[in-house]
Amino acid sequence: MSSPQLDLSGKESEPAEEKAKPKRRTDSAQAKRERRAGTSPDKLRGRLQAVFERLAEWLEGRGDEELAQAIREDAGAMTGGLVAATRPLAWLRQPLLLLLALAEPVLAFGRVGRILLTRWQARRERIAFDQALAEQAAAAEQAAERGPGMATVEQTERVESSPY
Repeated sequence: MSSPQLDLSGKESEPAEEKAKPKRRTDSAQAKRERRAGTSPDKLRGRLQAVFERLAEWLEGRGDEELAQAIREDAGAMTGGLVAATRPLAWLRQPLLLLLALAEPVLAFGRVGRILLTRWQARRERIAFDQALAEQAAAAEQAAERGPGMATVEQTERVESSPY
C-alpha cells in the first residue's frame, strides 16, 4: 500500500473526485406545509391589506372619514403585527385566514347592501314627495271647485274640535 503523497507546493490541489456535498434545501418542511395549506405569510399579508382597505372604504361610505383615515395609515403596522405574531405560531394562520374568508364577503355584501339601501330609501322618499304634491294639487283643485265661500272638510273639522 502506498501512502498518499504530500504536496508541499502551496497550490491547492483539486480532488479528482469531488466530495458530494449535501444539498441545501431551499424550502423547509414548514414552508411546504404552508404552501399546501395556502397559509403563507405573504398570502395572509395580502388578504389583511385587502380587508383593511375595504373596511376603510366602507367607513368612508358611512361618513366616518376620521376612522377610515386612521385605518389606512395604520393598516401596514396592523398587518405586519398580525403576520409577525403568526410566524412562531403557524397554527394560528389557518383560523385567521378562515376569519378573513368570512369577513371579506360580509364587507363586500355590506357595501353593496348599503348602496342598495340608500337608493331604495331615496326612491321611497321621492315617491312620498310626489304623492304629497299630488294630494296638495288635488286639495287645491277641490277648493277651487267649491268656490271661495265654501269651507273644506278639514276646516270644518278644525272648527268643531276647537275648544272655543
